[in-house]
Amino acid sequence: MKELDQKCAELASKMANKFHVEFQDRTYHVDALLAALEAAGLEYAQAHRDDILQDGKKKSKKLPNGVVSWSYKSGGYKYREGESSKSVVERLADRFGFVELFLKWLRSLRLRGSGKTAVTLDRVIALEAKVDLKRVKVHHEKGELSDCDLEEIGIEIRKPIEECSLKPNEYTPD
Repeated sequence: MKELDQKCAELASKMANKFHVEFQDRTYHVDALLAALEAAGLEYAQAHRDDILQDGKKKSKKLPNGVVSWSYKSGGYKYREGESSKSVVERLADRFGFVELFLKWLRSLRLRGSGKTAVTLDRVIALEAKVDLKRVKVHHEKGELSDCDLEEIGIEIRKPIEECSLKPNEYTPD
């Protein structure tokens, strides 16, 4: 068993050495070098974006060593659902007492029967609030709903994101 452990340790050491580069009496890890090169390439691309994309006429540029491209992810509104979040109705009822009273009244409406055998509205119709994100957006943009209001009823605002990426060409030795 000890021989197996030693052999595994020896192979792991040999493999680790393959990913290191010796240069001017220093050892560099290849992943760190690649990360530094990518960061420098992204920094350069961001600084020279207009030149690379010909003033916005293109979304990407093929270079001798790879491709640099920009992508845009639009923002929006999203209703956060999950075990820890309350339903919209519960959130509104917490904030406005009349919502709870209105829901109690709706649930008490009898379609037929009386007492324990009564068929009430909530037995046949799901009384659930549906979030209309288009309406939320309109009222939020008008300033009628604040960020705090949205957070309180469980709506998350996603900001638009523009990302730059570099995709290097595959290396094929001659």
